[in-house]
Amino acid sequence: MDSLQTMREILSDIANNRVSNEGAEKRLQKAYSKAELAEFIVDAFQRDWITNFNIGLNEDGNII
Repeated sequence: MDSLQTMREILSDIANNRVSNEGAEKRLQKAYSKAELAEFIVDAFQRDWITNFNIGLNEDGNII
């Protein structure tokens, strides 16, 4: 199974209330290394899937 498919399944389970946040966290820890999760977060930010506003940065990228 590819890496993104695993992420989709875990996030789908959260979205559909089939798993608790804690259960999803455990599954993510089992499925991915810290480095893989860091790569996913950086990629998501660069693709604007996570926006400055979502994480408390202003339009210039400075912490609010």
